[in-house]
Amino acid sequence: MNLFEIIEKSVYDFGVSAPFGGYLPNQKNQGVRSRISTLAERPTDSAASNATSSGQWLGLALNAAQLGAFDFNPQTGNLVASETARRHFGFPSGNETSYTMLLDGVHPDDREKVTRLIEDAMQKGGSGRYTSEHRTVGIEDGLERWLSVAGRVFFDAGGRARQFIGVTQDITARKRLEDQFLQAQKLDGMGRLASGVAHDFNNLITVITGYAQMSIDDLPLENPVRESLIEISKAAARAASLTRQLLAFSRRQISTPKSFVLNDLVREFEKMLQRLIGEDIELALLLDPEAGLLYADPGQIEQVLLNLAVNARDAMPKGGRLYIETSTFLADQETARAHLLPAPGRYVLLSVSDTGTGMDEEVKARIFEPFYTTKETGKGTGLGLSTVYGIVKQSGGTISVYSEPGHGSTFKMFFPAAKTEYQERREVSPEIALAGYECILLVEDEASVRKYVREILTRNGYTALEACNGREALDMARQHQGPIHLLLTDVVMPEMGGVDLIAEFARLRREVPVLCMSGYSDRMWQTGELSGYIQKPFTPKALLVQLRAILNRAESGQVFLGGPANEVN
Repeated sequence: MNLFEIIEKSVYDFGVSAPFGGYLPNQKNQGVRSRISTLAERPTDSAASNATSSGQWLGLALNAAQLGAFDFNPQTGNLVASETARRHFGFPSGNETSYTMLLDGVHPDDREKVTRLIEDAMQKGGSGRYTSEHRTVGIEDGLERWLSVAGRVFFDAGGRARQFIGVTQDITARKRLEDQFLQAQKLDGMGRLASGVAHDFNNLITVITGYAQMSIDDLPLENPVRESLIEISKAAARAASLTRQLLAFSRRQISTPKSFVLNDLVREFEKMLQRLIGEDIELALLLDPEAGLLYADPGQIEQVLLNLAVNARDAMPKGGRLYIETSTFLADQETARAHLLPAPGRYVLLSVSDTGTGMDEEVKARIFEPFYTTKETGKGTGLGLSTVYGIVKQSGGTISVYSEPGHGSTFKMFFPAAKTEYQERREVSPEIALAGYECILLVEDEASVRKYVREILTRNGYTALEACNGREALDMARQHQGPIHLLLTDVVMPEMGGVDLIAEFARLRREVPVLCMSGYSDRMWQTGELSGYIQKPFTPKALLVQLRAILNRAESGQVFLGGPANEVN
């Protein structure tokens, strides 16, 4: 039981007026009037040493815990409040207080609820108990606060409400953290949905892109159908771009992180950003030389800057200023908790601010949702800021937004600073023969994708063993008498997925390399369990390049540490 609950229980059970230095009129003592005690607000050493009564002790406790207290007489309308309670309610200092003033200070959206709860508590024959969590808007300072209020109503012999006393607690910080947590949960749920949609679309786009490319390669240059197929390929590429944005939001996008200097990336990107935002908007770089190294995918950070610049440009149709700022941020335990950072430590802060139209609270609460946009129909996909959110989260960082209507917006992104230099992997060279003779165990649950990949393999001399899930693949590996030179598998499959398959397959044929294909990787290739990874959708050439490179290394006894294959058209 915390202090607030102890005091609340004292008010309920004993009728003790903690802040008033005396006892409330309970059922045995209806005539005692409570009085304000300066002890509740300005305790002294002598007062503390003499605090022997329950009222004095609780008064000190109230002050130490920053809890307020109030005393309301429903029959006269008089309301007396401690200084802390006055601050909580937003009363002007030094002025007379009243029940009407208390209700006027309640947030308009909560006023009806608070009024009803008070009336119910003071109703004849009721419990006389009151608890509420609601917002107040300061009459003097205009600040919105969240309060937790607990009180008790005492009745006279006729059953009429005689006195209503209670305690107040400012819970604004807690509510903000709860809102941030709920928002994170909501976005995480939407991310899972987006990830599933992107996975299914990637399978479809893989087939469309692949067969279009194979048909283009098969047709003579003069065949007019080639132009139609090329347009199909272009449309599929645009669709693939949308699925990549969905995967970025859901934090399932393939990334290639490394250590790099954030300031260098921003400077190199400056000219492109200036062309993007136009001449009416001034671009200002405020780069801290101590910002240091960032460990993330540079291409994804460029995408973050690009999307935020577009968002800022659209918010400044008549021109303005766009600020990009970098700095170092050291977070202790308390600061990390306040900014929802994963752990204390050193972070690199990237801040993007504009002097545009700004956002109200309703818009700000939804800006990271996929497909949410305030732009006209056809003017945007609603994926720009959701992509930013996903990239920041995937990079191990957090993002916060500060904005008011008419005062622009600021996006602050905290990225973990790089601890060590990162050794980049060697890229697969496309200048190799793509055909082969080896036996490939192909595992893919989507029949159309499996057929497409099988055709790529058989067209280029490979033998393909097919399975639609992990269990079927293991049975095939046990029964097949000849060699299996490579396992080519999807990640997400029914019955047994790619992760479990790879582990079980290694026990049967440990020497066989593994090439994984999927719309997202969950960073599996970084664990060392894979020989390579290729992202859907992929072209026939991209698959063959990755496949042949792994087989060549396996034949020569070299260890291949794989990663996402580069798209090769």
